Amino acid sequence: MSEINEIYYEGYEGEPEILFIIENNGIKRKMLGIWDGFLNDILSDVKPTDKGWVGIAYYWHIGMFEDEHWLRDKPWRIDDLSSVYKQLTSINHDMRVFRYYDTLAVLCNIIDLIKEAMENNEEVLIYRD
Repeated sequence: MSEINEIYYEGYEGEPEILFIIENNGIKRKMLGIWDGFLNDILSDVKPTDKGWVGIAYYWHIGMFEDEHWLRDKPWRIDDLSSVYKQLTSINHDMRVFRYYDTLAVLCNIIDLIKEAMENNEEVLIYRD
């Protein structure tokens, strides 16, 4: 198991942490830990499709990432990496002023992690700690 890159959680210890995990055949190969405020900042800019909320934005809007709904012993497996990748890359970060200074860097790291998993035919899990 690899170590967790928690550069975007440092200074937020004690607050909710979201882990993005690349997994291959049950082995956690890469992990990125972020303060949940960054994810809230990112996902607040994702718009619904004609069919409503989809992908990671759907789970965020129904409150899945809130403490009382989270299954602590079972991470959420992203079913459709390509749709989540498209959602996140569609955010116009050139025109968007994020609420927190590091949000853009966090967004880029999450996009890179998902792209890497897609290129290697791996899975991405999201876990709230």
